[in-house]
Amino acid sequence: MQKSVLSVCKQLIAGCFFTAFSMSALASDNSISTSITEMDLSSLSQEAHDQGKRLMLIYTEKSCDNCSQFTEQLAKSEKMRDFYQDKFQVYETYASQQFNVTCPAGEELSEAEFVAMKGIISTPAYVFFDTEGNVIHVQNGSPEKQDFVALGEFILGDHYLDYASVAEWKKTLQLSVKQ
Repeated sequence: MQKSVLSVCKQLIAGCFFTAFSMSALASDNSISTSITEMDLSSLSQEAHDQGKRLMLIYTEKSCDNCSQFTEQLAKSEKMRDFYQDKFQVYETYASQQFNVTCPAGEELSEAEFVAMKGIISTPAYVFFDTEGNVIHVQNGSPEKQDFVALGEFILGDHYLDYASVAEWKKTLQLSVKQ
């Protein structure tokens, strides 16, 4: 039993994702931490902030082929994996899993209410949070592999404040380079 848990942990670390809701979570020091059954966005964001990171939630589904293919691509790309491990505290949850969310203002939402209110319309969805636990950007669907680091840079650089999408931001960057 001990060996299989360690094996699973190593696989999860290599893929840079870990399950955070009603399953064991991996801490940034590669150890098993306390199981989380409720999502308190303020606490999770504060923990990420204390580590010099931003909070990111991956909303996925076990039966989602695009989700698993993209996760495999991430695990194989050292650049993407290292970027997200260094800059983000990443949690993963499944669409079929029931969980409750505590918003920064203390409001309690069911998983279905949270998904509907935050504009999550597909799996995978990548949900990014500010340091207080407020949703600042939702990326529905898998971005192109080469755009996934740009998505993180879009969040870290606070470009979501000025642009509606990574594509719009990148287009502006390309125009400024040409001038």
